[in-house]
Amino acid sequence: MSSAIVSLCYTTTAMASLDLEDLRRALAAHELVPSSEVIPGIVRREAAVLVPVRVGPSPSVLLTARGEGLREHAGELCFPGGKPEDTDADLARTALREAHEEIGLAPSNVQLVGPLSPVPTATSAYRLNPFVGAITERAASSWSLSPEVSRVVDLPLDAAARGDVRFCVTLFPWRGAEHPTPFFETHDGAVVYGATAYVLWELFSVLAPLGYALPEPAIVDAPPWMDALVERFRALEAKAKAHAQR
Repeated sequence: MSSAIVSLCYTTTAMASLDLEDLRRALAAHELVPSSEVIPGIVRREAAVLVPVRVGPSPSVLLTARGEGLREHAGELCFPGGKPEDTDADLARTALREAHEEIGLAPSNVQLVGPLSPVPTATSAYRLNPFVGAITERAASSWSLSPEVSRVVDLPLDAAARGDVRFCVTLFPWRGAEHPTPFFETHDGAVVYGATAYVLWELFSVLAPLGYALPEPAIVDAPPWMDALVERFRALEAKAKAHAQR
């Protein structure tokens, strides 16, 4: 097992502390959005991800970078998570277990705050169920990574709120319509897109009343990775149609 962490460095300003109870109240007041389906007839399986938020004087959100050698989603930024196992009491426990297995974040160092809206994935027949988990500054400063994770990315909340992490919206062409699609770009060239970007977008809508509102997004043309995403959508739709015809 290896240990790696990337702290994204931006110009610093005085950062407001993020209080756990304030986060709880903000999430409790947030209205969840029902999962919408864009691929007719598909039968989705449930999966869970943990959205780890560092609370305290230097708040941040943690993401993982998938290993470059993986068959699917190699190198992509995402939240730790996966499929439920029989031993999981519920999907929240799935998220905690997966975070422990993938980055060594012990469940005892996480306080579950609550769920975000479920999001269907574009490239597989899953529906992500995100759970916000608060961790303290001292909970982890190094990580024990599974082979499927190359590093942990520690994204400061104030950097995103200042616009140092570029927040963009593009139009995703699908079934004769164009759907507004968010994504994020970090200064080192990493991109957060797909279901993970939707989860991150919603997290910042929860954090907005606490002083971490995202700036207005940059409206941009379709980036280079969009073509591959559309092709994945088409492949998933083809699988759904083939399954329905059996």
